[in-house]
Amino acid sequence: MLGFWEAVKICWSKYADFTGRARRSEYWWFCLFTTIVILIPVLVMIIFLAIGSSASEGAGSMLWYAPALIAMLVIGVIGLALIIPSLAVQTRRLHDTGRSGWWVVWNIIMSVVASFAEVAAFGLSNYYEATPTPSDIDMFKAIMENSMGLFIVVALLYLINLGISIAVFVFSLLDSHREENKYGPSPKYQ
Repeated sequence: MLGFWEAVKICWSKYADFTGRARRSEYWWFCLFTTIVILIPVLVMIIFLAIGSSASEGAGSMLWYAPALIAMLVIGVIGLALIIPSLAVQTRRLHDTGRSGWWVVWNIIMSVVASFAEVAAFGLSNYYEATPTPSDIDMFKAIMENSMGLFIVVALLYLINLGISIAVFVFSLLDSHREENKYGPSPKYQ
């Protein structure tokens, strides 16, 4: 079993390497590392936002928001720095169980599609409630009048996304294939 720092070093050395295989310990130690690295500035942000919101009104209370804004920027930079190695190690972990890295891609695509569909559904329903026009297509108006249909579509997209996420999670829990597979030799059973 790999140790925490050894796993982190491997993931950083294979920053954008989507080929090969990754052991469970490599994957889960890196997940813990990313959680800790993101959690620290999130906690700092929450603390300073809480202090700022409870401070008395005036210029003094605004000073507490500056560290929170800096923490938000740090979270963004850390997130951008960690996204590629996280996706790479997750892909290699799936390869270790004999599965394609396309599961990761489909998970991302379904998240984006479901999010856009949700924004579109809420935006369109609010627009047509506020400004009905006689030139609208009757079928579209019927769907919008019964916006439940749109929200059912959004819910189904989120359910599909949840199913893919659960599958990827379960695949990440499985043990390595002992034998060499199309992604290379097993790092655990060499």
